[in-house]
Amino acid sequence: MAGKLLFILLFVGNFIYSQKDSVLEKKTYKNGNLKEIVFYRGTDTIELRKYYKTGQLGDSVWLAIDGKNETAFGIEKSYFENGKPSSITYHGKERDEYITDSYRENGMLYSHIVKPTGVSKYYNSKGEVIKQFDENKFDADVYVRKKYKKQRHLKETNYATRIKSKEAYLTDDKNKVKIKSGVLISLVLNSDTTVLNHCQVEGFSNDSIYLSKFDYNLLYDRSTNFDILKYDSTFALSLSKVKTIIYSKHYNKKRSFGALAASITGTELKVFPLLFGILLYKDFVKLSPYYGGSIAAGFLLSYYSKYLYKSMVPKTYDMNKWKLKVKS
Repeated sequence: MAGKLLFILLFVGNFIYSQKDSVLEKKTYKNGNLKEIVFYRGTDTIELRKYYKTGQLGDSVWLAIDGKNETAFGIEKSYFENGKPSSITYHGKERDEYITDSYRENGMLYSHIVKPTGVSKYYNSKGEVIKQFDENKFDADVYVRKKYKKQRHLKETNYATRIKSKEAYLTDDKNKVKIKSGVLISLVLNSDTTVLNHCQVEGFSNDSIYLSKFDYNLLYDRSTNFDILKYDSTFALSLSKVKTIIYSKHYNKKRSFGALAASITGTELKVFPLLFGILLYKDFVKLSPYYGGSIAAGFLLSYYSKYLYKSMVPKTYDMNKWKLKVKS
């Protein structure tokens, strides 16, 4: 980002330049190649580009200047030195609203981050999802409100009598996955390819599943008391109409916290011997068994953290292979 000099240049540029695409600032490497350049793109708008020593473009971002604040907008791109994209960010209307796709040097997708609400995913080198977060489950402000929990909103409705069980099992005759009242799932119907997200399971009868649908509230501006997840409706859905269920029984804050804690602790235990080994180099040999144990524990915790993260990724259950059996 440009510093105070950039603001001065922009202020002067508003008076001096009568055409767009004027250069406000330019820096070069010792070899003469362009290092950084700032373009004046109109009133209070600039474009900043950064380059590698080889001349390859490294970063490109558009900025709106409002006093001392700089706000990125449009599409922001970053590149590896080989010319392949390292990240592409699509900025939304709000300062903290964006979608970022990050890539490995071989072009494989590394992560898909959605803020402030949405599903963020991380991928391994094989393209498999190894970590996934739905902001409606982990963000402090985005969750199903208490008044919609434990069927409070269904009292004095016919659903209260139609629901016969609060638990059911997804089974393929070999495996069994419990689904109980209060969890959030996503579904795809036989009649439509649209994914029904944020469906809270209310219960089951012999041939139906009862769901409360929630949607992201478009009125929410992150400074009001509007709920981000807005209640839409409660409905009964015949089990025969369900094509796919997307669900993870481990998708919760408790497991997320455990995975994060294991990751941080594991990293610290691996770094500890290096830092203190340098400070206490005279006693390094004497303390080496402890350092070895610390490193081993660090790797085990890191592995455990990856396991927890992967266990939280929702699985897709094809209802042609899986059956939903209601617990009597």
